[in-house]
Amino acid sequence: MLRSTIRRQPAYSSATASPQSSMAAQSQAAFDTAHNEAFRALGALAPGQQWSAFDVSRDEARAGRAKLFVTTIWNFNSSRDGAGKRVREGRAILQDRMDGTLWYRMGCPAENPRKTWVAHWTGLQLAFEQGLPVVGVLKDVDTGRCSLGSLFDCPTMLYEPEEQAIWLHLVPRGDVGCDVGVADVRAATGGQAARPLEAERVAADFQAAVARAAKSTEEQRLDRLARAPQVPRRLTVTSTAFARNADVVAQVLFRAGGYCECCRARAPFFRRADGSPYLEVHHRVQLAVGGHDTVENAIAVCPNCHREAHFGASSSIGVPMTDLDISPEEGRRQQDLIAAEEAEAKRLQAAGVEVTVLLESKDNEVLAVWLRSGVPPRDFEARPPGEASGKS
Repeated sequence: MLRSTIRRQPAYSSATASPQSSMAAQSQAAFDTAHNEAFRALGALAPGQQWSAFDVSRDEARAGRAKLFVTTIWNFNSSRDGAGKRVREGRAILQDRMDGTLWYRMGCPAENPRKTWVAHWTGLQLAFEQGLPVVGVLKDVDTGRCSLGSLFDCPTMLYEPEEQAIWLHLVPRGDVGCDVGVADVRAATGGQAARPLEAERVAADFQAAVARAAKSTEEQRLDRLARAPQVPRRLTVTSTAFARNADVVAQVLFRAGGYCECCRARAPFFRRADGSPYLEVHHRVQLAVGGHDTVENAIAVCPNCHREAHFGASSSIGVPMTDLDISPEEGRRQQDLIAAEEAEAKRLQAAGVEVTVLLESKDNEVLAVWLRSGVPPRDFEARPPGEASGKS
């Protein structure tokens, strides 16, 4: 549902920006390219009376076949006078006073909006939903012509509260081509930070697409493959990572001694970098659900066992991790179980029993302990090497 624009004091200034609060005066662009010609030169369809266009029809874009979206970036905001002529109302490109980045604001279509306005708004939303490259081209309010010397990449889109407006982040490829105003983007967008695509979402969307493709007939897949681009488009994504302890990794690999701590097979090959046995360190309770970055919560496994832990229908490596299918509360519970197991192992070691923890799962909770002495402790199962998981 489209919402009416609410009049309020803006957190930006375009018409009255002073030289002290705006960017240094920009070299003025040469507006020497017709509107349709500029869009075609950038790889999009000719937009006609529209302000933006994909490289395919709108219906094809909705079907996921677009690879590019090009949009007009006006040098001035404007309105039309009684004769239908555009009248300047202030600078359209705004510099964030906090970090100096450039932004372009577009208000939400009001009630009874023009079709061009609605098409532009929905086109931008569709382009960002699909992770398409968005390119802006500077257009002059007075002449209606574009400048191919003033192009912008638009990696991020923010909304004002209640979607009253869209803010496009502009990254100039060269000259900005016009003077700019100033803005407090965080205030205008309700304190939002930039929201580029998350790496986890990209991976999840791709796996969902693979599942849909697998349900198609071979004829349908071959038809799509015949029309598909051979070079994939690039996406800019963000990812959250943990600052892991390097000593944990080194100690776990040392403990493993070149053997997978799940299937007990030798490491499948040696690392090119240093000639060490190639094993991967896996957290039994994943860090994302509250697992500890400790030697006790980590194991060294071969690539096969590691993939099984994350993607297998059932895992012999502690807690199943597919799709982060346990809650932080469950993660903490599993972490407590592991701590109890380790305490028992240390008690046995103190009593002179040599203990090595193997990764044999019991209902994905209790891990078996292999005792080289052959004497099992309470509630633990003793297995010799090679029999820990029933694998050869």
